[in-house]
Amino acid sequence: MKVKISVLALMLVLISGLDNSAVLAAATPSFLGKTTWNLYVTEYTLDQGMAGRTLNLTGGITRLGENYYSFQGTMPFVTTAGTSLMVLSGGGSLVDGQLIMSVSESMQFEGAITDRANGVMHFILNQSDLNGTITEVSILRLGTPSHPYLNGYLAGNLTRTGPMIPLTQGVGGPLLLMLE
Repeated sequence: MKVKISVLALMLVLISGLDNSAVLAAATPSFLGKTTWNLYVTEYTLDQGMAGRTLNLTGGITRLGENYYSFQGTMPFVTTAGTSLMVLSGGGSLVDGQLIMSVSESMQFEGAITDRANGVMHFILNQSDLNGTITEVSILRLGTPSHPYLNGYLAGNLTRTGPMIPLTQGVGGPLLLMLE
């Protein structure tokens, strides 16, 4: 009887140890990869010359767990006035085959110490190919006294040009832990 209880206790300890390691593994963010997109600008309210231009966006996607992802990237923002590097950071969820993300942006215009832009982008990317759409609202701080702040709106289409990053739909709870 004592041996059966000891074997049962040992099995419970082993099982609970395996379960804890699975929980830790599933809770650890996993960098999925880096890719690039072409952003074809369909509308930009602050610079009419931007419509029809293509910008290049580079970013990495990290799976945080279940259906939650983070994104970090950069985009050289080329306007009729010049080029500046935009830094992007945000996150989102995989819902019905689409990665829907809210991404913050910040940029200091090259050569202009007081000129800055900050805003929020809304990405909708198809899970199957990572192509999709983008909209953005921004506030620009320009160093001119007559127009110190400007509000902008940008819309466009994203076409993935770099490697595919596979996104998985989480199933939640213990079943997710068993599958991963």
